[in-house]
Amino acid sequence: KVLLVEKTKKLGGMFLSEYPNIPFSEVDVRPELEKLVEAVEGHKNIEVFLSSTPTEFKGSIGNFEVLIKSNSGENRQVKVGVIILSPDASEVSPEEVYGYGKEDSVYSVHEFRRMIEPGSFKEGETIGYIIYGGSERCCAEALDSALEVKKSNPSTNVYVFYEDIRLPLEGEKFYREAREQGIVFIRFDGRSKPRIYTEKGRKFVEAYDLTLHQRFSFPVDKIVLSLPLVAPEENRELSSTFKVPLNDEGFFLEVHPKMRPIDFSSDGLFMAGTAHSPQSLTEAYVQGLAAASRALTPLILKELTVEPLIAVVDDERCVGCGTCVSLCEYNAPRMVQSTPGRIVAEIDPMLCKGCGICAARCPARAIEVKGFTRAQTMAMIRAALATPSPPDIPKVIAFLCNWCAYAGANTAGVSRFQYPPSIRIIRMMCSGMVDPLYVLYAFMQGADGVMIGGCKEADCHYVSGNLEAEKTMDKIREMLKTTMIDPERLLNIWISAGEGNIFAEKVKEFTEKLKSLGPSPYKRR
Repeated sequence: KVLLVEKTKKLGGMFLSEYPNIPFSEVDVRPELEKLVEAVEGHKNIEVFLSSTPTEFKGSIGNFEVLIKSNSGENRQVKVGVIILSPDASEVSPEEVYGYGKEDSVYSVHEFRRMIEPGSFKEGETIGYIIYGGSERCCAEALDSALEVKKSNPSTNVYVFYEDIRLPLEGEKFYREAREQGIVFIRFDGRSKPRIYTEKGRKFVEAYDLTLHQRFSFPVDKIVLSLPLVAPEENRELSSTFKVPLNDEGFFLEVHPKMRPIDFSSDGLFMAGTAHSPQSLTEAYVQGLAAASRALTPLILKELTVEPLIAVVDDERCVGCGTCVSLCEYNAPRMVQSTPGRIVAEIDPMLCKGCGICAARCPARAIEVKGFTRAQTMAMIRAALATPSPPDIPKVIAFLCNWCAYAGANTAGVSRFQYPPSIRIIRMMCSGMVDPLYVLYAFMQGADGVMIGGCKEADCHYVSGNLEAEKTMDKIREMLKTTMIDPERLLNIWISAGEGNIFAEKVKEFTEKLKSLGPSPYKRR
């Protein structure tokens, strides 16, 4: 069964009410969308909540609990297995752009499309299009509208002012057609946008043409604005409710743009359409199918399997500070009452990914990751440094993340990239799992240097583990300044799984630096 929550009074969203046409196509999709809405409303396994919003959320994949609140004040608690977020985007408020709403001759591209028909413009009338955003959607709509003007009223003069034009693959031929039809394109600098002014009762658009490197003024009778889609304020509310991240523009942030483009970091949560970015109807439709397919995958399984590498909390040591709750990208920890008057952290095994960031940052060291406990890791450090090495070869402990740095070291070996035998590798699930205690312990056990390797920025398998690792590294360096250990003996590298050559080079460079620094003052003789 599907529960469909719609914030407005009817289904269909902006594509049904405002954008019924696909650019460069004469097809009006409104009838098809209306049929789809009718089918949804009449389906026995689809329950529609109109004028409603989700206000509370908890649980994990297969067992989410959501509170749906209607505008009439009615509340309903529902249990669901997976969730797809797909709120509408909204256009930039036209009132903020070029006097829209104050001037009768300034229109949005959607208003203007309804005016286009043979004979609707005066002989030789001049139309100026200003593409205010550079998204594929607004560029395609503006170009399609300009072509319609020339086809229905060939005597009109059309100017298109743009900073950048991005079109779908089939749009290139329509751009060439527009040039052949006599439509003039003027590219302006984004730092100096077109200026509209009136002189002797005539409206002008002034712009600096980047192609001719000259400023021009063009008389126009009508101005058409192609406005970009922006993220609605609703996204911030949903982000807070479902604890999912937003990008700098306010759209929802996927786990990985290539590997998991519609997934959130928390299992069972997906996105589609303009929740992700400004999109055309075609793009939103395709992404909706993809989200439905991804959501269906866990639903058809009778059981869900989780990795055994999960974090666990020692109730006796936990001080209830909530550090783990604020750090976790997967919302796995939560604060619960263990005994009357005592609050401790509890980790949901269905949500935990075993990155170990919470364990490394826990001030009470009350969290351990199964398979990567502190006792196990410190035993590996002792074992790695127990074997003596030649006096001219430094000993280096390397904590490498499982997904990128460790894989990069493996690539170096498979590709036979040579590097000094000074390095002893300890695999960690994430670079953010490295506890400062491990670094200090390695130096106390006689390591000449310590290397921490993780994923490149924005490529972390655990979203922000590498960023947390970098913060930890800075703190460790400050701590080392109070000891006899030179902070230069600590190195961090950020590489991808395929950069085995870079890994080998970094090991060579670090080994040479350690040779120049000499043996560690704590090195066993």
